[in-house]
Amino acid sequence: MKNIFLYSFRVLSVLLFILAYAYSSNAQSGSEWIVPNQSYYKVKTYTDGVYAIPFTQFFSAGLNTTGNSDNLQLWFRGREQSIYVQNDSVFFYGKRNDGSLDSLLYLTPNTQAHKYYNLISDTCAYFFTIGAQAGKRISLNANVAAATDSWYLHEALTVYTSGYFRGPHYSIETTSSNYEMGEGWFGDVISKTNPAAVFKNFIIPISNSVSVSASVQIEIQVVGYSNSIHKTSLWLGSNTAPDDTFNFPTYYNQALSKISVTIPSSRLTGKTQLNCYLRLTGNGATDIIAPAYIKVVYPRSYIAINTPIQKLIVSSNANQARTIVLQNATRPTWIIDNSNPYSQQFISYTFQTNQASFNIPAGTKELLIYNDAVKGISEIKQVSMIQPVINAEYYIVYPTIFSASAEKYSIYRSSQQGGGYSVYKASFEELCDRYAYGEFSPIAIKRFCSELNTTPDKKFMLLLGKGIVPSVGYYSAGKYYYYRTSPNFFFTSKDYKIGLVNLIPTYGGPGSDLMYSINNKFIAQIYTGRVPARTIEEADGYLDKLISHEALDSNQLWRKHLVHLSGGKTTSELADFKSKVDKYKAIAEGQYFGGKVVKSFVKNLQNGAVDDQLKYNIADEV
Repeated sequence: MKNIFLYSFRVLSVLLFILAYAYSSNAQSGSEWIVPNQSYYKVKTYTDGVYAIPFTQFFSAGLNTTGNSDNLQLWFRGREQSIYVQNDSVFFYGKRNDGSLDSLLYLTPNTQAHKYYNLISDTCAYFFTIGAQAGKRISLNANVAAATDSWYLHEALTVYTSGYFRGPHYSIETTSSNYEMGEGWFGDVISKTNPAAVFKNFIIPISNSVSVSASVQIEIQVVGYSNSIHKTSLWLGSNTAPDDTFNFPTYYNQALSKISVTIPSSRLTGKTQLNCYLRLTGNGATDIIAPAYIKVVYPRSYIAINTPIQKLIVSSNANQARTIVLQNATRPTWIIDNSNPYSQQFISYTFQTNQASFNIPAGTKELLIYNDAVKGISEIKQVSMIQPVINAEYYIVYPTIFSASAEKYSIYRSSQQGGGYSVYKASFEELCDRYAYGEFSPIAIKRFCSELNTTPDKKFMLLLGKGIVPSVGYYSAGKYYYYRTSPNFFFTSKDYKIGLVNLIPTYGGPGSDLMYSINNKFIAQIYTGRVPARTIEEADGYLDKLISHEALDSNQLWRKHLVHLSGGKTTSELADFKSKVDKYKAIAEGQYFGGKVVKSFVKNLQNGAVDDQLKYNIADEV
């Protein structure tokens, strides 16, 4: 009895922790860094690199730095980042987006696979402003010479993102709108469909490795795909006579599993690749998994790599100043001390006969050899950081391109005919700037709703614009196109069903707008609806229908006319779903509602989706 009590107590404690985390993790509004009445100018980056902005470009955007350039500040994800000012330009290190902000969408901290890849977008946002005090600056340092270092730690990281996994399946084709463990971008599946073990080789390139006291660090994460027990092991070197073998912790269904192991650096001496075999031996016939990422960190000579950015992880005696000589190098554009990404420093160097020589101070942990050209910024845009009104009755969230349409909706809802609500409009881009550090993320609306819920008033929210889930895609000509990775395929399509656009993202998959304002009992606190318009014409057209509909007498009997649809993938499903819909018909036409089912459509396996029948037949009844 005591053991049962203890077990129940532990389970309850875990559940309470999960709920507490899920609804307190977003307690930080994302706007703590914003100074009221201060102007902010947004720039976007989508790849790692050094970016340059001439002061003339700032001036053209409305940011006048004359006389106060010392107070020019750069902010990234709520923290100030150092910039380099030289002559007539400002330089800063910009990034490709990652999954850092996505972590706030997941139910618990450990359910996100990793932070290497963003669920929705590669684009980051940075904000320039004139602050009340001097901004952080990058300096060009010439450090004192010291003992020459002979090796560094090279990180070979491969992130697998060929497919989107929807997470746990609670029954056939049923998943939760929460972001859960096993949900996100992963690699191609590895399948074991018979009792025999299955191997899959992943080749990691190796170059100029050295045998030193430091070990090779290997970290691999995998995810379950099938509803089964997963038993996975790592075989290094060969799938018949491996140099080393390691077992992943046993995992189940769509759970994650990770190993972090080490091998002697001598194992890589003279090798050009490391063969990493994943071996599947799960119980039963079916065991399907996929890779999330493979990271191999190994000691390497200071020899340049032909890549735009070469990262050097300085060896563990980082408390000592050192001299580094990078061999076989071209002249780097910059050498960057990236030990603190928010307080970077440039390091001066000498270059002679394909050698770049430079000195690093004690405490240096990470360097970036930047060999690429300096990048430009296409647009600097002043953005609104005004505190939203949180005691209105009706909120309209819209993409900027629908500004005129949103104003029409606002005028109607403010009118007596439209309900006489106090209306507040906010563009989705404004919410992203204020609540998501400028990044295109559902967390912006989630945090906005959290702020609205600090007042007890009843509220309504209209999302005016099409949204899609991260997993959306389309199969064409033998290839599956994901919106996330091939947006142009959807933008340019002439097919209405394929011409998708993500103006205001949904929350989770399947998409749920109610999730934006739920409490700890999963009850939405804001009455939320969406007009999934893709164009201005669609947005305006729906408003016209809405006004006409609400102007009619609500007691007219035709308003109880119903259309029933049923589908299915197989003949048996068609019959099963039709029988269920027929039962609903009896209820709808019963004494309590008194409706009339004027038309029923059943999917035809030969003629395609039921919506095609609806499109060509419903007009007669309307």
